[in-house]
Amino acid sequence: MMNENNYFLTLSTPLPEDIQKLKWCGQFEQAKRVIGLRLKRDLPRVMKDRLTLELEILERLPGQYPYSWGEALEILKREIQDFKEEELTQLWEEDAADWIYVDGQVKFRSSFLANILKTRPSYGRRAVDPSRLKGRQDNFRLLENAMARMKESEGMSCSYRIRSTVEITPEAEREGAPSGSICRFPSSTAKSAM
Repeated sequence: MMNENNYFLTLSTPLPEDIQKLKWCGQFEQAKRVIGLRLKRDLPRVMKDRLTLELEILERLPGQYPYSWGEALEILKREIQDFKEEELTQLWEEDAADWIYVDGQVKFRSSFLANILKTRPSYGRRAVDPSRLKGRQDNFRLLENAMARMKESEGMSCSYRIRSTVEITPEAEREGAPSGSICRFPSSTAKSAM
């Protein structure tokens, strides 16, 4: 069995065209059925792993996009002064409000309002609750600093030192094994590229 984290390596493997079409139309249940049928075939390991991962993605995706067009419009009218439907249409057409199709209907991501307020200063100035913008300038400053560092050095990385201790609980002890033994792992340093 493949390590679960290794499934993500298969994301570079394209989905079969029919499954991709179903996904982009928001026909998630049909796509899952097609994947189930495909997994019964003799497929290369990488494709089986890619399809298995896609089943998990399709299961989670609709929950990340809960708001219909009407619900999103009501939220925006409530949270942004004098908001008009034409503005939502413009945000949608400019792909400034994250959305997907779910069963053929436009659905907006749960964080769409925060993203609009964060990326569109004109809407931020009209926010009914200015506390929604708290920390925005600090976040922009951090992002700008990180981007400048990456441009200067053609990348950016961070070092982490992780120290861990594992202890076996009394319930997990086996007869004949040393009682109350503690397993200690040496400290290690890991690099994470950003």
